[in-house]
Amino acid sequence: MKSSFFLLWLTGFLTLQAQTRINHLESLEGIKIIRFFLDEVTNVQILSTQENILVVKMLQDGEYASFLQLKIVREKSEMSVYNQKNLTFPNYDDKLSAHKIIAQEAVIELPEDIIVYFESNTSNLKASGKFKNLTAQLLNGDANLLAFDGNAKIYCANGNIHAIVISGLIHAEAQAGNFISEKIPEGKNLIYLKTLSGNIDVRKTK
Repeated sequence: MKSSFFLLWLTGFLTLQAQTRINHLESLEGIKIIRFFLDEVTNVQILSTQENILVVKMLQDGEYASFLQLKIVREKSEMSVYNQKNLTFPNYDDKLSAHKIIAQEAVIELPEDIIVYFESNTSNLKASGKFKNLTAQLLNGDANLLAFDGNAKIYCANGNIHAIVISGLIHAEAQAGNFISEKIPEGKNLIYLKTLSGNIDVRKTK
């Protein structure tokens, strides 16, 4: 297993009025699956490209923003990406201090032939472009698929799902909300959408 730690307070950042920005590039040679675990990140956008690199751009705001680190772990053909506090974080074991860190947004670029898993407790997720397979689990946040072309499984516990897709076989389940859909051209892509408390809206890419 190979791990990489990027301590924002050491390299790769610009701090302005308690804001920290990071731009990180990572080669994806030999990687087939990427898993993201980005708790406390309010807004995340995932864009597919034809480049075989991972690009992560993050804006972090809060009193302790400079104590956050991005952790990337490689294991054979899989990569995992985490955001976490480093051990020098003040009151590291004090959960009440967590509100002093707010990772406002992240923009992620990755190749379209990668299998992607995304998990977060607070994120609103936007995914745009062509994907081999995207699976997302959101606890508190909305999911938006924009001009989406690919296979997807989207689960929201407390959020809405809005999907604009090129084609596919749609299976949607809004347990406590409403489901509205335009007529979607059939295709080979399988798109599964489920929310426990929100609404689902499916549209065709214009």
